[in-house]
Formats: sequence, C-alpha cells, structure tokens
Amino acid sequence: MRVLVTGAAGLCGTHLVDELVRDEEISKVYGIDNLSRGFPRKEEFVIGEQWQGKFELIVKKYQDLSVREINNLDVDVVVHLAAYNSAREAMETPDEYFVNNDYGTLKLLQKLFHTKKNPFFIFASAAEIYGKPVKEPVSESSAPTAMNIFAATKLAGENYCSVFFNWYNYPLVVIRLSKVYGENQNLVGYTSVVGNFICRALRDDPLIIYGCGGQTRDFIYAGDVAKAITGIIKARKKVCGQVINIASGKVISIEELARNIIDLSGAKSEIIKLPPVKGDYPGYLIDISKACELLNWSASTPLDVGLKRTINWHRQVMNLGI
Repeated sequence: MRVLVTGAAGLCGTHLVDELVRDEEISKVYGIDNLSRGFPRKEEFVIGEQWQGKFELIVKKYQDLSVREINNLDVDVVVHLAAYNSAREAMETPDEYFVNNDYGTLKLLQKLFHTKKNPFFIFASAAEIYGKPVKEPVSESSAPTAMNIFAATKLAGENYCSVFFNWYNYPLVVIRLSKVYGENQNLVGYTSVVGNFICRALRDDPLIIYGCGGQTRDFIYAGDVAKAITGIIKARKKVCGQVINIASGKVISIEELARNIIDLSGAKSEIIKLPPVKGDYPGYLIDISKACELLNWSASTPLDVGLKRTINWHRQVMNLGI
C-alpha cells in the first residue's frame, strides 16, 4: 500500500509518517510539505534516518500538486493534514486561511477525483467546529457552529467532502481532531497553548492565562492520532463516508495544564491571569465511542507522559539553538 501525507513535516504529519514507515503493510510513504511553518531547520530535524528508503519528501505546496504527479505517485490513500490552524491568526488573516485551508482542500479533492486511481481520502478537520454545543459529550451528530475563521474553513472542507462523497461517490472519511500536542509542534509564530506554556516555562517566564483558567480542553498526543489514522487506513472500506471524533475523551482546565507543565519542567514560572479574549469558549467533553467501536482504538498516552516527552523535545530543540 502506498500513502501520501500532506503536511508531512508538521506535528501530526511527522508522527503519522513515523507510524506508517514502521508498518509492514505500507510499502511507500510520500510526504508533501512546503516547510513554511514550524521552526528553522525543520526538515533536517524532524525527518529521521529510520525513514530513509521508505519515505520521500516532496517540498512544495500541496495545492501545487498536479493530477499527473498524483498519478505518478500511484498512491492508494491520501491523508490531508496540511492546514493553518490558529484561531487567532485566522481572524487576522482570513484570506490566507481561505486560500490554504478552504480553497486548497477543494482543489485537492478535484484533482484526486480526476486521477486514475481515486485514492481513499482522509480529511483532518477539527473538533473546534462544534463551537458551543448544547449538550455533552459532543458526538459526531452534534450540530456544528463555527466560532472563528479557522473552524469555518474546516467546516467548509467537511462540506466539500460531503459533496464529493454523496454526489460523486468518492471514497473518503472525515476525522475531527481535538487539541493535538507533541514533539515537532509549531515553535514559531502562533503556537498552541501547550507549546506556548512549555516555551515560557523553560525560560522561567510567567505563564499567561486569559480568563479565569477554568475553561477546559481535550488534549491528545500526536502519536495517538497517528495510530488512529493508521487504523482508519486499514479499515477504510468499513469507515468510508463516516465522520469520526479523534480525541482523548478527557478534559483538563487551562490552569491545571499550566501547573502540570510547571511541575513537569521544574520551572520557576508563575501564573498570571489576564482578561478573557474574544472568541474563547468554556470547553466540552468529546464523545469518542464511535472511534472506539469502528477502529478498536482509544488514546493510550496519559497527558503527563505526553507532556513530559514534549517538554524534553522542546529542551532538545532549544539546546541546539533551533
């Protein structure tokens, strides 16, 4: 089996490639990434020697892939992870998010539809599309309510997938990811709350919380996401046309997350609370029963274990001056 991963040098992408190259059922993994985000010297740092021979990185924008190039790769599955994913940045640069996330996904689907093989398509959406759900836990049948441009672009991508599945009978699945963290996460520009807290803690800088800190989030380790996607690839006929939540199924408050990171890193940082920012939400519990049933999968990495790995990776990157 041959797999193409967009955003292959990103957080989820690197963990997925690492999982796929170790799988005997996968003969070749292609990754496409323009290396525009993450951190300097990203390519040499995230692509390990253990990938040599079975993995090939194509350095370009995924939107620039042609039908001919996809045909030549002869892939059976395309995992679409490439996306800009900061809610705050999206509100400041909505046009860029539309072009990369929304329009780019539509163009990719159009090209895949015109290939000889019509590879199975896995679209990585976000649980953020649920907005402010009326009841918990939030299942895949909950009505989406995009609260920011990022969520809106992901919801648009889901709608394109729905059209291609229902109109063209194109084989695909949509996964809704909760807050993913882990090694190889973004260190430059708009970072995740986990990345921001760890970077500040390792410098003993204050950890800044906007609001009371009681708002909750579901954090899932990128390695667990990779295992879920690998399971979807193997069960693609079974899950075709489905929407599946991929999350830990647990929540933690932002203040507790900050305290955990301070403790695990041995930092001397204090916690400072500032007024809440517009667009924040209290959080919600995500229902992962569908993923458990269809994939025989659940997130297996405890938060403290995943955070410790991520902190150690941050230290390594900082020590190398990257």
